[in-house]
Amino acid sequence: MLGSSVLAFNETNLTPHSVTEIGELFLLRLYEGDKASSLDALRYNMYNREVGKKLSYNFQLATLAPTSAAASQHSLRVYMQVQQWLGNNMNPNEWGWCVKEDRLFPIPTSLPAAPEELLNLIVCQCKITPRKNCDVETCECKCATLNCSKFCSFCEGISCINSPPAEESDEEDDD
Repeated sequence: MLGSSVLAFNETNLTPHSVTEIGELFLLRLYEGDKASSLDALRYNMYNREVGKKLSYNFQLATLAPTSAAASQHSLRVYMQVQQWLGNNMNPNEWGWCVKEDRLFPIPTSLPAAPEELLNLIVCQCKITPRKNCDVETCECKCATLNCSKFCSFCEGISCINSPPAEESDEEDDD
């Protein structure tokens, strides 16, 4: 049954929607989630089962099935790769990739890592000298591709280049 899902990626005219459906079905079966309605439901069930067995500090998030949003981007990239092997060139921007500074980068997911309210509570413990600013080498938030928040120990989310963009006021919108 898994083989038929994989062979479907050899077809040259699949839509992104059908590719993500096939990819999710494949991953559901791979993770033995036949009873789950989606990868998100399977992931939730796996999380509850694992946390019940182990103390939370021993839990390995990587053991869970991917989210539906992450799996769909991965499936798009896999399909494009298979099509390239078959000699069919495709636009990477439509198949799980984005272009930044003339380089291709995979789109990890189409959803944020967590709700904005929760992301604003993440605190980095970096200790930045006045000459250094929050960058990938010195800041845990920047390394995780998150903006610094008002709770960050050094910059408080306002005194660094990794601060969230300032919200424009209504007065500026009227101009």
